[in-house]
Amino acid sequence: MNSGIPRPDMWAGSGEPHPQGVHGMPVAGPPMFPGSNPPQMMGPRGVHRPMGLMGMPGPGGVPGQGMGFNGHPAMQRPPIGPSPGLVPPPLSSKPRTEEDDIKNIEALLKKKSFRELQKSKTGEELYVLIHRPTARETALAAKFKTKGGTQLKEYCKALTKEDCRRQRCNYLACEKVHVRRIIALHTDISLGDCSFLDTCRHMKTCKYVHYELDPTPALLPMPGMVGLPPPKPLRAEYCSEIELGEPQWINCDIRNFRMDILGQFGVIMADPPWDIHMELPYGTMADDEMRNLNVPTLQTDGLIFPWVTGRAMELGRECLELWGYRRIEELIWVKTNQLQRIIRTGRTGHWLNHSKEHCLVGIKGDPEVNRNIDTDVLVSEVQETSQKPDEVSINI
Repeated sequence: MNSGIPRPDMWAGSGEPHPQGVHGMPVAGPPMFPGSNPPQMMGPRGVHRPMGLMGMPGPGGVPGQGMGFNGHPAMQRPPIGPSPGLVPPPLSSKPRTEEDDIKNIEALLKKKSFRELQKSKTGEELYVLIHRPTARETALAAKFKTKGGTQLKEYCKALTKEDCRRQRCNYLACEKVHVRRIIALHTDISLGDCSFLDTCRHMKTCKYVHYELDPTPALLPMPGMVGLPPPKPLRAEYCSEIELGEPQWINCDIRNFRMDILGQFGVIMADPPWDIHMELPYGTMADDEMRNLNVPTLQTDGLIFPWVTGRAMELGRECLELWGYRRIEELIWVKTNQLQRIIRTGRTGHWLNHSKEHCLVGIKGDPEVNRNIDTDVLVSEVQETSQKPDEVSINI
């Protein structure tokens, strides 16, 4: 509705009549901005009207250069396009080749599918389940464990107790096994260590440095210290004398000895005097004499462990078959010295120095045997001539 109430002129200048009011009704009144000359935003029809709004023509018809109210510059419309502060990364100038596409395809083909990943995961779980020891195997292994825990002792890297105390900066040496040097009048220290250490057959004349186990107390003697307890034995006692019984030897010529009077045995470990065509500190037997030994009378059901080396490895297998045994396994003894180093100047070997020795395992009949309780490789230090490692007897 048209109220017909006269209103002040909001757009015309001072004293200038408004051409037309609202809905065609003329209005007149004082100007809205008395005593001022506001910018003309509207005018008569057909007359150019300069505008100061953003993006509209300003003075001179130049877009974007008009003026706002009260002389303030009009807002500028941001230019269309990328921002001058954000520079897009340059595109790779190296074009893709057919070889790159082939590599991508090969990588995609080699990638496992979801089904393959699930199948692989299932296979791993089955592998772990299969190799997990059963309750019976765990109980069997616990049955043959050493009573009171392991008796194994490591060798100290310092070798001697004096060097160990010096490295520890302490009067007390560590609990590991130590050795001491054997320095005689004829020893030449500049030559270094003897390969055989304390097992050398010529220690009375050998000029190299030899070693022996050090049984002295680990604590360095101090002034006023008396009554020290005797050192503990270095050899672990695995069984009592009552269980093992007293050792017995028979001094005889084994080639003519009646072995049937000895009775039957469940396990036999033998170190036959094989003729390996080398100079040895004991007598040897010919091959035919070894084949004709009356070994079959000693066992009906049991195991035999003959030690072999050099050319006797083939002869030992032949003798096992002639004696009525079937070879089922073979142990290997890697020989080390007291410094836990492999002996490189072995006493046997025609082409290479032997640093190991073999022990065949033969079975006869149907004996009751504990299986899978140890490995077939033994690393142990050498002792006296022809003396085998104690660990072999313990495992047997």
